[in-house]
Amino acid sequence: MIIKINKDIHLRDYKKTDLISIYNYSKKKEFVKFMEYKPFTKEACKKWLKRKLLDKNVKFYCIFYKSKLVGTYVITLLGVKKKICDLSYGIDPDFQGKGIFHLTTKKILSKFNLRRFQLYTSSKHKKNLLALKKLNFKQEGYLKNYYFDLKTNKFFDGILLSKCK
Repeated sequence: MIIKINKDIHLRDYKKTDLISIYNYSKKKEFVKFMEYKPFTKEACKKWLKRKLLDKNVKFYCIFYKSKLVGTYVITLLGVKKKICDLSYGIDPDFQGKGIFHLTTKKILSKFNLRRFQLYTSSKHKKNLLALKKLNFKQEGYLKNYYFDLKTNKFFDGILLSKCK
C-alpha cells in the first residue's frame, strides 16, 4: 500500500530490501539521542523490525523522501472499538528539518478513522515537542522516570501527548 503525501514524500509497506536503509540510519548516535536505545546493531534492527511486523495491531510504513527511504512510521491500534492508536516514528537525522514529519503526520491523522492518536516522547526532545504542538497535540501527562536509557544507564522523564478528533 502506498500513501502519497506530496510529490516528494510517500509512505509504503515494508519490504525486506528496506532493512539496510533502516539499519543505516538507526545505527547513528544522533538518531537514538532521545531514545532509550543504543544505536542498533544489524541484528537488533532485524529483531525490532520482526517484532513490529508480526504484531497484528501494528501498521508499519516506510517513509520515502525523493525516492530514498528516510524513516519509519508505526501506528499501533489499541482498540478497534475505541478507535485509539499509539504513534511512533523515526527519521534519519540527515533528513530532519525538511517538514517530512509534519506532512506525514498530518496525512496519517486525516487518513485513519480514529478518534484518538497518542504518543510518548522524551521530555528533553524539544524539537519533537514543538513539532507536535504545531500539529495541535496536547500534553496530557508528565511521566517521571518513564524511560531507562541503555546508553547512560539512567532513567529519564517522558511526556504523553494526544490529539483527539
